[in-house]
Amino acid sequence: MNRAKKPSESAPDLSLIASHLWAYARTRALHAGVELGLFDVLADGPKASSAVASAVKAKERGVRMLCDALCALELLTKSKRGYDLTETARVFLVSGSPAYMGPMILLSNLHVQAWEKLADVVRTGKPAQQVDVESSAREFFPKLVSAIFAPSFGASTMARALLGPKTANSIVDVLDVAGGSGAWSLPWAIANPAVRVTLLDFEEVFPVAREYASKFGVADRVSCRPGNLRKVAFGREAFDLVILGHICHSEGAKWSGKLIQKAATALRPGGILLIGEFIPNDERTGPINQMLFGLNMLLNTGDGDVFTMPEYRGWMRDAGLTRIRKLDFGDRGPDIVVGVKPK
Repeated sequence: MNRAKKPSESAPDLSLIASHLWAYARTRALHAGVELGLFDVLADGPKASSAVASAVKAKERGVRMLCDALCALELLTKSKRGYDLTETARVFLVSGSPAYMGPMILLSNLHVQAWEKLADVVRTGKPAQQVDVESSAREFFPKLVSAIFAPSFGASTMARALLGPKTANSIVDVLDVAGGSGAWSLPWAIANPAVRVTLLDFEEVFPVAREYASKFGVADRVSCRPGNLRKVAFGREAFDLVILGHICHSEGAKWSGKLIQKAATALRPGGILLIGEFIPNDERTGPINQMLFGLNMLLNTGDGDVFTMPEYRGWMRDAGLTRIRKLDFGDRGPDIVVGVKPK
């Protein structure tokens, strides 16, 4: 029997180094396509590079080269009829799509300067900027929450569907901790007219949350509660669902455990804690996006990190929760953990 070689035993792979070296160019090509509105131009069908260039008011040579690169990135296709969108681009890169990721892609500019300082941050242990400090957070998060609305809204919608109608329909009162735009809690209110949502966050993000709540016709069932999640109590046995949507990674291990305990206290018996996160494997060797997000926390927070399932399971058990599991969406789904407060 042939034994599969471990990565350390395989032949040196120069193409791997080259791929990593040019990874930033992939990001910039995607960013340029969104900034130019190139994907919107192709939304109604294939076009030649000259037609695309005219529509986006750019030079044809540059448009042709960018479109060719986006074909290599599997975001466009190319035929005799011209360039066309892939299904991935049609769903996530056309501005009229409910799942449009453009704002999040354009937000990547905010991270560039921090990433350029990675070596210095590793040397010193001091973040390039600290968005987890209240004074910075009040300025940064209103910019962030709109940009990340679509993926968070989609993840929560998927979680509600996977939990099933019996569980989902038993939830009436929802607490969305550091809820931002309401992306994690609004799907529950939209799907069930009995649901009432309480958003806990800095008041600076509430205009964004109210805008989305109004857009979806649920504003009368969404209340905004201002406060610092580390300082305010969440209540006792007041909610059927408490959501920590992409919060623990910026809070670090100490505060993640405390927030999970506060969330468990706020749950009614039988209530559910839902945690949306970026969860690496138990060895912390992958997947790559989760590990790179961990570095992003090193750059931008004092104690932030990504945490494994054993760590979440430990915090949730310490808080008295049971039936702890990571929801199974397959290889490409979001990382979501749920636990139940015993009756």
